Amino acid sequence: MNRQFLSLLWGETVAATGARIALTLMPLIAVSLLHASTEAVGLLFATGLAAPALFGIFGGGVIDRLAKRRVMVVAYAVTALALALVPMAGAGAGASDQLSLGLLIAVNSVGAGLVAAAEIAQTSALPQLVAIDALAAANGRVSACMALAGIAAPGLVALVLATLNLSAAMAIDALIFAVAAALLMRLPRLAAPAPEPSTMQSMTARLTEGLRMLSADALLASALRVMIAARGLAALCLSLEAVFIVRHLGVPASWFALAFAIGGVGGIIGSIAAGVLATRLSLQSLLGGALLVMGGARGAMSVLGGGPESVALEFAACLLVLGLAGGLMNVGFMTALQTRMPTASIGRVFGTISTINAAAMSLGALAGGLLGASLGVRATLMLAGCGFLILGMVCRIAMKGRVRPSVTSS
Repeated sequence: MNRQFLSLLWGETVAATGARIALTLMPLIAVSLLHASTEAVGLLFATGLAAPALFGIFGGGVIDRLAKRRVMVVAYAVTALALALVPMAGAGAGASDQLSLGLLIAVNSVGAGLVAAAEIAQTSALPQLVAIDALAAANGRVSACMALAGIAAPGLVALVLATLNLSAAMAIDALIFAVAAALLMRLPRLAAPAPEPSTMQSMTARLTEGLRMLSADALLASALRVMIAARGLAALCLSLEAVFIVRHLGVPASWFALAFAIGGVGGIIGSIAAGVLATRLSLQSLLGGALLVMGGARGAMSVLGGGPESVALEFAACLLVLGLAGGLMNVGFMTALQTRMPTASIGRVFGTISTINAAAMSLGALAGGLLGASLGVRATLMLAGCGFLILGMVCRIAMKGRVRPSVTSS
């Protein structure tokens, strides 16, 4: 891979580490410092996922017209400033008295939205940095580095929590995003199309074009429906993990974070494997198989029990399997998108996808909080596992086609 791609890879890996740290810290702060209810933790996740939906609606078409490096640098710099508000609010001895759930929700929403904008820019920039026939390998490397961040971030959280506290961990996360912004300044300027008139009509056209282009491709349309359902189920589970593992099963917060670090190994394996399999297997095979594996792992997670040590190890094993399956899904779908869509339109198409996925995840997280409070956390996680298994079987029946380029980059 060329030097330009490596510059992007380094910056995005650091940013992904920061995003993973924030994802780990936010529910731990809500549960441990603010003593938030199950419904409140679900709301925290839901609002954080609603922000990327808004950025996807308005950001995709706009980012297509902007310099991609500038979008990523500004997004990560502002995210660093937003995250710094949390340790500032908890700087005194009575940290939990000064830090509110409202502030945590606001910071989480702003950060998640800006990271989503940067992800759209990164997806649009990649076809400009590598050849079309190298996209599968490039996506595999990007996904593997994201999985590596998934190992480094929780491990760093566990280390910090063993010596410092949650506020200090969030301060370090803000610094990490600042470093990511600085690293991406080294990325060369990527050409942006000539600006279009910013009229209501052109904005409406940009908002609907992504859906039209997706609907015209039967393979991507079918894959997107599967991904939407999978994202919703994943968010439902994610909103309950800290409540289930830390509060109900008594696992220390540092062990909870360390389990995610161990689980990130699966994401690396899945991403590397997907870089090869995405050009050899059908998309329905990748997605369907991954969903069946996810269903088994989620089902196993729902029956965890015993001492904190054994629960932490079993939880890490489940996360490892989930990371492997997630790597296969993400690389397969992104390769299909980038090879079947014109390069100049990837931003608005991916923005549309981000919006739909984020909306599904927001609803899933909200449903997780409500169902967890009414049915019980364990029963809700068990139902989600069954949902993944059903979705995997439906995927094998409903989808057809192979992951091969059908539209040249233009």
